[in-house]
Amino acid sequence: MGIIRRKEGFTIVELLIVIVVIAILAAITIVAYNGIQARARDAKVSALVRDYAQKFKLYKVDNGNFPVPGIGAGGITCLGETYSASDGFALNSCYIVSGSSAANVDAPVNTALKTVGGQLPSTTDITPIEGNDGRKVRGLIYVHDAPSGGLDSKLQYFYAGDKSTCPLGIKSHDPATNTTSCTIMLKI
Repeated sequence: MGIIRRKEGFTIVELLIVIVVIAILAAITIVAYNGIQARARDAKVSALVRDYAQKFKLYKVDNGNFPVPGIGAGGITCLGETYSASDGFALNSCYIVSGSSAANVDAPVNTALKTVGGQLPSTTDITPIEGNDGRKVRGLIYVHDAPSGGLDSKLQYFYAGDKSTCPLGIKSHDPATNTTSCTIMLKI
C-alpha cells in the first residue's frame, strides 16, 4: 500500500477569495472614514461659525452696532488672528480674487470681538477652496454692509462643489465657479 500525501496550504482560489473579502472590507472602511471626516469637519465649522455669530451678537447688544472694519478693509474681513502664507495666499489673507488679496485679517474687528468674549476661535481648520473663476477663499469672512449701518452684515464660509446643505446659514451654489457659499445674516 502506498501512502497518500496530502499537500499542505491553501489553494489559489481560497487565497483569491480571502483577498477579495479583505478588499471589500477595506473599501467599506475607507468610505465610512471619509464620511466621518466630512461630518467632523462640518461640526467643527458649525461650532466655529456659531461661536463667531454669538460674539457679533453680543458685541451689538453691548455697543448698538456690529464692529466696523478698519480703513482699507473694504467691508470684507478675514475672521481670526492669523492666516499663514500658503497655497497662494499672502500672510493674513483669506480671500483672493484674480490673483490679488481681497480680504485680510482686520485688527479693529478682532479687538472689538475680544471685548465680548476674550480669545478668538481659530479659523485655520476651514479648508481653502478655489473656484473656477480664480477666486480662492479660506476661513470665515465677515462682510460689513456700511450703507445699512451694518444692519445687513453677514458671516460667510465656502465649500468646493455643490454641497447639499450648509451646516449653518443659507446655501447658495454658483455653478459658474462650482462653489457653495453659506451665509449667516447677522441680525438681532
